[in-house]
Amino acid sequence: MKNKPKGNRIHELEKYFVSQGKKYLDRRFEDLVEIKNSLQDIQDSHRFEKIQRIGHKVRGSAGLYGFSRLGDIAFQLETTAQNEDVKKLPEVVDEFQTFLNDAKTKKLT
Repeated sequence: MKNKPKGNRIHELEKYFVSQGKKYLDRRFEDLVEIKNSLQDIQDSHRFEKIQRIGHKVRGSAGLYGFSRLGDIAFQLETTAQNEDVKKLPEVVDEFQTFLNDAKTKKLT
């Protein structure tokens, strides 16, 4: 049985990691929806905790997929929610959304 050429394995790995990166970003769009819902539900006393938890999760995982800038934004999201800074939080959420939109429109190949 012959081994596949190394170039093919590298190409297969690249395709795999790109597909995982796309799935990761799709899940972050789901987080964005949850964040926006939390921002609108002022009756929910745990809304800042939810946003903080999402920011923490994304901060911890973004670098693994090569999205270090997203990790930085997530850190801002986490700390802004922790401080319950209602004036700054929408700005950080917009930055989070802008990053996701930009990343989605760029072809990961």
